[in-house]
Amino acid sequence: MKIVLPLVKPKIRYVQYHAYPLSIAGNHSFFDEWFFNHYINLYTCTLPNKLRLDFLNPPFLEQFRPLIVKQIPREIIAIYNSSVVDFIKNCIAQNYYIYVHLNESCITNSKSFGTNVVCHDILINGFDDEKSTFNVSGYDKDKNFSNYLATYNEISEGYERVSFDEEKLSQNLEDIYLIKLNILNNPDNDKFINLKVIKNHLKEYVNGSNCGQSEKMKFGIDVYKDIISYLFDDKVSIKNFHALLEHKMIMRMRVEYLMEKNYISTSEHLINNFKLLENHALLIKGVFMKAQYTGKKRMETLESVLTKMIELEKESINQLLEIIPEGDSVLITGNFPSRTSGSIAQYL
Repeated sequence: MKIVLPLVKPKIRYVQYHAYPLSIAGNHSFFDEWFFNHYINLYTCTLPNKLRLDFLNPPFLEQFRPLIVKQIPREIIAIYNSSVVDFIKNCIAQNYYIYVHLNESCITNSKSFGTNVVCHDILINGFDDEKSTFNVSGYDKDKNFSNYLATYNEISEGYERVSFDEEKLSQNLEDIYLIKLNILNNPDNDKFINLKVIKNHLKEYVNGSNCGQSEKMKFGIDVYKDIISYLFDDKVSIKNFHALLEHKMIMRMRVEYLMEKNYISTSEHLINNFKLLENHALLIKGVFMKAQYTGKKRMETLESVLTKMIELEKESINQLLEIIPEGDSVLITGNFPSRTSGSIAQYL
């Protein structure tokens, strides 16, 4: 038997806890409307060894729920004396995607193969009995987010040899999560762009508003300040610039979508500004990679470009706010739960 459940290329790929749910939810017929209503604001948080830059408040638990999730404790599988391979195959046959933590060093095609990594999460969306392989999403041996194959033996060995620290145990990451597209949950208020919500998010972003989290965090346009302030030490990583690039890409895509669907008037100047921001983000990602080898001079170039981006983005978002109509366009409301650490389980 062979079954492969569909995945889409997720709009966010720099971390798996965004990429996995979005690659499934992207199959939903109203996904674009839901997605573009959100995924606007950013936050930074200074951790002991790194600067975290991430999207704020992805609302998987509010109103429109594109995914159905069931959490299965590992001991339940053992109680019923089922092998993990058979369990995964049976769940996929019921249209469930599998989110599980394994010892990824056991998987030949993963980025962690042969390393000391003892626990990492993967998404499984298919199997092929003839080849004895599972279809897996994750970061491959070239460190790209992609789809690859893992043998039944690799998944079984990785499942048995995984080790969880206290932090992962506290998040219930030893459990297996079954995820299914929620095709029945299609209330009318999930089917439309909500200009009021978008406008509120944009205002919070451009003002750097504290969204009720922590004084130690920065939000919206102010995240640039943290990036610049930590440029010359080891807390800024390439992942921060991946995040920044994907944020600018999504901002540009949102504006194009709103114009295409006639929610706002067409403005080539505005589109070009958002494209320019995206190009700047791509440029500084490349410059940062080179700066790790060539030193301070390139870091100063990064600081200059980031400073220019702040003013251009303020100008562009304020122009966008001016052409978004006033009033209730409605449609998705609610106080969304915040997320400030990295696991898909916190979405579910």
